[in-house]
Amino acid sequence: MKYYKLTDAAGKTRADYDNECQWGENITHEAEGKGIRLCSPDFIHAYRDPYQAILLNPINGNYDENTMLMWEGEGEEIVYQEGKSGFKRFTTEHQIPIPDLPLELRVEIAIHLALQVYEAKDFRRWAEDWLDGKDRTVITTEIAAEAAGCAAWWAAEAAGWAVEAAEEAGWAARAAKIYDGDIILETIYAVLENQEKENARS
Repeated sequence: MKYYKLTDAAGKTRADYDNECQWGENITHEAEGKGIRLCSPDFIHAYRDPYQAILLNPINGNYDENTMLMWEGEGEEIVYQEGKSGFKRFTTEHQIPIPDLPLELRVEIAIHLALQVYEAKDFRRWAEDWLDGKDRTVITTEIAAEAAGCAAWWAAEAAGWAVEAAEEAGWAARAAKIYDGDIILETIYAVLENQEKENARS
């Protein structure tokens, strides 16, 4: 199985930190830690899918999307949590083009995920109107307050609560993070398939 790793423009992860790694064609690194905590030196991180990598980048590596690189590689997946795969040893084989995942689609993914678990009627009405294109206004303070602390709130943030596009991408990533990685992937591809159908009709 192939996996996907993001790096900065120089091919580095954790640049300027003690555990900085230089990646490139056919480069292998081994995790320094001996434990089993995913977000630690115990594992090297990668993703099962390029879109998953892009969606979750703002809350993981947080690489500049204008300059970051994506690498296809291989390793033995030891752990899979919150959409990330952990490896004790990983090899980047070659660089690949980064697929396009516009901000609006990230927001749509986040809202679809939130709708799977959040039942409040006001939020559902707002979310369904947003998805249908009937009303793309920012969520009201009252609805946001009800949804605080859950994926629905993060999805609402992604839909316009934050002013900067980079912040909105971060909120979309936070909304997705709490879900099982397979659910994230299913939702990403459902949204992308729907987008393709809409494009074909227009």
